[in-house]
Amino acid sequence: MITASLNREYATRMIGVGAILLGLAVWSLYDGAIAWPRANANLAKVRQVLVDSCEKGGVTPEAWLATAEDKPGTFLLKEVFAKEGLPLPRSLVMEVSEITHPEGNSEEARRARAEAAAELFSRDLYPSGKCRGQFVQAAVLILLALLAFRAVWAKRGIEYSVDDAGLSGSGFGKAPIPWADVTSVDWSRWDTKGIVAVVTSGGKRHVLDGWHFRGVRDIVAELEKRFPKEGK
Repeated sequence: MITASLNREYATRMIGVGAILLGLAVWSLYDGAIAWPRANANLAKVRQVLVDSCEKGGVTPEAWLATAEDKPGTFLLKEVFAKEGLPLPRSLVMEVSEITHPEGNSEEARRARAEAAAELFSRDLYPSGKCRGQFVQAAVLILLALLAFRAVWAKRGIEYSVDDAGLSGSGFGKAPIPWADVTSVDWSRWDTKGIVAVVTSGGKRHVLDGWHFRGVRDIVAELEKRFPKEGK
């Protein structure tokens, strides 16, 4: 008797995928519930200083991002947060660095960039809608993780067996299927996807997946002896 059962490599990969998805879901929940609201709160504590420096002092984005060595005595972005004992949000640095237009060192160009920086500092880094979106993303990731786990759980204990009498095992149903009840074998997806379907009397199809179940190839070899592929 030849038997096929759950492929451990397939099960391990699916469980691994599920674990990664759960990890990403936790990360999304952390961002939406803790990290992003905290970043918004930290920015709020220094917002007035940043906005006033842009509007009154005309501090440009490039000046905010300069190091203390480059701009000694300048009111720098990192120093503003450090003065309050707050971490400088990386996302804020990235958004400030993207303010590069209009180009040039004319008074008008510098003033326009300073105004763009003031507008950036005036709003939250992460709007409430974006924070809520993290919860939606987490829900989707958790659902996908559960589907991955379920795919493995549903296949546990399933077996397919073939012997001289016919087909048996839980994958083929409660009762054994004698060879006389097998009407055909659908080979259309075997060469491309490793999937074969056994059709029994009444038109019922029993699908065997060579990736999900270890030993299917040996069963297929036996099936091919009785139901050769077209052209053989």
